[in-house]
Amino acid sequence: GCWICWGPNACCRGSVCHDYCPS
Repeated sequence: GCWICWGPNACCRGSVCHDYCPS
């Protein structure tokens, strides 16, 4: 998993944090 992902739309995919992911 990821550490905490910051940002209003941040999410974790696999083991990488992304700034934005669609709902």
